[in-house]
Amino acid sequence: MNYFKPVAFFGMLAVLASCNEEDPIPEMPELEPTIVELAVDTPDLSMLVEAVTRAGLVESLSAAGPFTVLAPTNQAFQTLLDSQADWNSISDIDEEVLESVLLYHVFSGSVTSNDLSANQELTSLNGEVVTVTEVGTNISFNGTANVATGNVEARNGIVHVIDAVLLPPTIVEAVTKTLRWVNSEEFGYVFTDGMGKTLYYFARDVAGNNNCVGGCATNWPKFHATSVAITGDAFDADLVGEIDVNGEMQTTYNGWPLYYFVNDAAAGDFNGEGAGGGNWYVAKPDYDVMLANDQLVGNNGESYIMTAEGVIELGTGNTVYFTDFSGRTLYRFVNDVANQSNFGGNAANWPKFTTEVNVVPSLLSVDDFGVIADGQIAYRGNPLYYFGQDMARGETKGVSVPSPGVWPIVNRTTPALVAAGD
Repeated sequence: MNYFKPVAFFGMLAVLASCNEEDPIPEMPELEPTIVELAVDTPDLSMLVEAVTRAGLVESLSAAGPFTVLAPTNQAFQTLLDSQADWNSISDIDEEVLESVLLYHVFSGSVTSNDLSANQELTSLNGEVVTVTEVGTNISFNGTANVATGNVEARNGIVHVIDAVLLPPTIVEAVTKTLRWVNSEEFGYVFTDGMGKTLYYFARDVAGNNNCVGGCATNWPKFHATSVAITGDAFDADLVGEIDVNGEMQTTYNGWPLYYFVNDAAAGDFNGEGAGGGNWYVAKPDYDVMLANDQLVGNNGESYIMTAEGVIELGTGNTVYFTDFSGRTLYRFVNDVANQSNFGGNAANWPKFTTEVNVVPSLLSVDDFGVIADGQIAYRGNPLYYFGQDMARGETKGVSVPSPGVWPIVNRTTPALVAAGD
């Protein structure tokens, strides 16, 4: 017979009987959760837990520490994923990249909000610096992540819940300098950097060189890609190039230099579209007609302008005109009538423009373009042509042939040709 159980049972009764309100049963103290356990128990940090697990940091962040952890919320992680074309979930992020990002949020020691001061630099466990950019009632880091809940105590340190994921400068450098694209609802496929910031073309750059200098360069910083992460039928990797701008490189697509706009605060902003009097428009891989803005120079070497009345005359100054996507100038013929070409000369001198127009800058309307006989494209009823001797991007030699005004350039001021009887 086993006497241990009844002896133990009656012994326990004796202990209980001897206890009263003045002599309560002592309670075992509960241990505070570790940083990892705290995150596991917080629903809004579930994506952080997934990231820590994938990066293999659970054991490290469960150690004695102490550590200070900046813990991004689920919405913060989702915003990061939405900014990256290749990241649809935590599992899409390379483990080494993820580890570097997470350790950028971890510091040795317990640092409370009272320990922080403006412009203070904290060295993270990945070796890179995080800067305290605001203190007091609002605490922020690197100017992008704000503390939503601070000073949450854990057994092995302090947690500050933040509303954005901080990216280490080395990761930002690598990711930002990647040429990507997004399929936007408003503009279709648009080129962006690796963080989703919109890129732009400048109408003044029709010849393929950078014409944005001085204050322009401050508002429209040039973009240079060190890698390309784009696939798809609408994209031709062979059209990606680069130019040297005063010793610094700038990426081009189909000869058009790429820029940022300083007033685009976040991924998905398109504030530069149509800016600068219509000289800037979002960079796309599939424009059929482009806007150029440059000095008109005839085949005779003389400089011309188009007046407000649409007259081509001698003069210096830039004129807006249409080109194809490769920067080749488009013209009309003064003897044409609505949707009908009356040019009967050598087709090699004035080839017809036959690229069907489906994608144009938003300042233009696709509805103004149509297809006429022999597949030629007309703009507001004006049949469109190239000039055979325009050999380089942006050349406008045709404006003086055989005399100014016979073959004008085409732009938004070009009047519509109306058929007889209409």
